[in-house]
Amino acid sequence: MADSEEGRGSMLAGYRGWIVFVVIACALLAGGPVEAASLETVNGDACYQYGDRESLLEAKTMALGLAKQRAIESHRVFVESSTTVSNYQLTEDVIKSLSRASLRNMKILKEEQEGRKMCVAITAQLDPADVAALINQRVNAKETAKAAQVPLLSGPSAFRLKVWTNKEPAAFREGERLVIYVWSERDTYLKLDYYQANSEVVHLVPNLFAQQALIRAGQTYAFGGPDSPYEFLVKAPFGAEAIKALAATQPFGRELTESQATADARQYLKDIRGGVRGIELKAKAPTTGSGGHGGGQELAEAVIQLTTQERE
Repeated sequence: MADSEEGRGSMLAGYRGWIVFVVIACALLAGGPVEAASLETVNGDACYQYGDRESLLEAKTMALGLAKQRAIESHRVFVESSTTVSNYQLTEDVIKSLSRASLRNMKILKEEQEGRKMCVAITAQLDPADVAALINQRVNAKETAKAAQVPLLSGPSAFRLKVWTNKEPAAFREGERLVIYVWSERDTYLKLDYYQANSEVVHLVPNLFAQQALIRAGQTYAFGGPDSPYEFLVKAPFGAEAIKALAATQPFGRELTESQATADARQYLKDIRGGVRGIELKAKAPTTGSGGHGGGQELAEAVIQLTTQERE
């Protein structure tokens, strides 16, 4: 997820901070930090065969990482969710995240070298609620990003529209800057939505950047770039995300102009596709013959998927 450091972006970050404050306050009233009784012990051991170009320290680091992975994979909640995690291709992502943030009170029980092989055994503790919450969040993020990629239009786009980011592939680490670029073949009004890993959609345009944004044909527009009044920095929660652009040759009606900066992503998509807003998103093919375009509303859409991750 990326948040702006200024303006309304800071306001959104403030909302999240308030929620975190409330949760912490409730936890303290309920008995303070995580009770030891809620932690469960896990054990893991692994060996790493290292090559001539690798140092002993590198081998220890690799063996320790593998031992952490074995410990996490042995936890009952992970075992119970292993099919789901595997189906969503989240195994590596979940293990790395739990290894960085959720393994507690870790102790190295064994560290042995035999030739070019380094073996490590550990014991640690995990809160089952942390494991379940992370898996649930990453699965929801995947589902939301996948849903955002389903076309909104009932037919092909009437003209070319492109959306991309400042990284290719679009994989971002915590703290990195995210810049969104948009290009249109036609002079159009832009609707730009960012589907984040917390299963919310942030309405960038119309809303955060402008109420109605008219973009000119053939020009590239940057959101979050050096000349933008807002800056987007990647922060938790992490996972699969998507950015979706919808462009129209006439201004969007009130039914597609959001009054709130954010919304529940899946409900928002459901509302549009279910006709709750009383419209049908249909691309109208340009008129041929004289070389002019049709006088009615014409639409195009584009989407890009990105991933966000913790720092290494």
